[in-house]
Amino acid sequence: MTDPAPLLYDSLANGDVLSVDLQLSAGCDVHLKVERIRGYSSSESPPLFIAVAHGHVALVQLLLDKGAEAFDPNSDDFPTALHLLGAFSLDAFTDAYRQIARLILETDSAHIETLSQEGQTPLDVTARHGNLDFMKMLLEFGAQIEGNVSPLSEAAGGGHMPVVQFLLDQGVRTDRFPIHNACCGGHVDIVRLLTTYGLDEGIGPLHMAAAIGHADVVQFLLDNGTVAEATVEDHQTALHVAATASIARILIDSGYNPNARDSKGATPLFRTCAVFRPSPEASREITAALLNAGANVNVQNNAGETSLWTHINEMRFYDFLDESAIANIEKHFGDAPYLKWAYKPALMACRKNNNQRLSCPPLEIIALLLGAGIDIGLRDQRGQTAMHQIVCDRSQLPVQGYLECFKLLIKHGADRSVADVQGLTILHQAAAAGDYPLVEMLIDAGVDVNARKTNGQTPLFEAVAAAWSTRSQAEVLTLRILLDNGTDVAAVADDGWTALHEAVSNKRRPGRFEAEAVALLLERGADAAARDAEGRTVMDIAAKEGDTSITKALLASGASL
Repeated sequence: MTDPAPLLYDSLANGDVLSVDLQLSAGCDVHLKVERIRGYSSSESPPLFIAVAHGHVALVQLLLDKGAEAFDPNSDDFPTALHLLGAFSLDAFTDAYRQIARLILETDSAHIETLSQEGQTPLDVTARHGNLDFMKMLLEFGAQIEGNVSPLSEAAGGGHMPVVQFLLDQGVRTDRFPIHNACCGGHVDIVRLLTTYGLDEGIGPLHMAAAIGHADVVQFLLDNGTVAEATVEDHQTALHVAATASIARILIDSGYNPNARDSKGATPLFRTCAVFRPSPEASREITAALLNAGANVNVQNNAGETSLWTHINEMRFYDFLDESAIANIEKHFGDAPYLKWAYKPALMACRKNNNQRLSCPPLEIIALLLGAGIDIGLRDQRGQTAMHQIVCDRSQLPVQGYLECFKLLIKHGADRSVADVQGLTILHQAAAAGDYPLVEMLIDAGVDVNARKTNGQTPLFEAVAAAWSTRSQAEVLTLRILLDNGTDVAAVADDGWTALHEAVSNKRRPGRFEAEAVALLLERGADAAARDAEGRTVMDIAAKEGDTSITKALLASGASL
């Protein structure tokens, strides 16, 4: 049987009343899902919606006479024809659409308060698109406006001044949401208007305008009584989120403290990362503006970290800014409020750059902080310095960026042998990460390859443990470099284990190169007969784990069962 949908769609789109009438008279369902409305919807729509979208008055009348309903509950876009009409701007709302709107409202106004999947009524959609004529028509037929703030928020965010003024004249209440949306859109004229109708004294709008980068809105709010140094729930001031240096200077000139702390103890200097800014240049300029205003580079947050940690961590973020930027950010950071507006400049800049990773400015910001005298030796609650942070979770960062950052800190006097409260050195971390270029650099710089943590483990233990979970041979290469440079293969930790005990233990998920690591240790003289504090030999542990490839390697080296 021939599919009637294509022929019916063509007839509807072309306004062929006779053809549509004949097809319906021949048994074609007036509610048949025909095809998506090109340019308007993503799902198939019934005939009435297609006729509405194309502005065919006579067809709409015919379909209504044939029993068509202006309601499509399964639509992903427009549950009613009124929602569809609301998506037309005032300029596109011709006399034909006005006639269609009145026909539908006179025939079927029962769905005038129906909500879309986004929770919007036809009035909300109309406000979003600034169609004042259709809004008045909806109100004429009973659409509810009293106490409904959503249309005002939609109109304010879209910059539709006539609609905003009309809604205010109708007594729609104002609260923080319309002003938030107007600030986010940078519509200072609407912000100015809303303030005359009783602006809520909440400080969110100022933060929103500062974060998006609307300097004129920021200046207007400050000039009209927004409380200086007002904070949001996490105690951040607008200066913490300022998108540009000009906004930062406006706030500083208005009395904002460059050393104000948020609930985590971080000052604005912690948040000058370029991922929150419209461009790398903005990040550098804001940092410079804060430093010029007297920002203290040695402030430590509640965890004992300085802003240096933040900018080192930012390097990790740049790996997310690729063709999967949004998905990656949501996966790693969740749907936090900042994703909607603070990360937006970085994502937009990424897209403008043809989805290529942005040039990485953190090193330049780090250089500014170092030039301003930041203390590289400050420790966090774990006793770690910024040097530890460079190596932490290296797998998420470009190696070259790590090495450059490491060299920069060394140039400014950082201690490459520094250990935290557990005795963890940077070499331990580099070995655990399989970062063999950094391992080589540290060894060449004279770092002790046999430095011990408080549990007695050397970097060799870290490299061996990493071989169990590796996805490449990087950890085995790291192991080989350590062995080639004098690491003690017989070193014993406090529990009596050697690196070979660590290698045969399956306490971690199996990797691809554990057998190779075992063979390499045996080749370099590891003692297969060595016993741990409980008297167990390496073979005892391997036999318990049941890994035949490792057991065979041990037997081949002369170990006994």
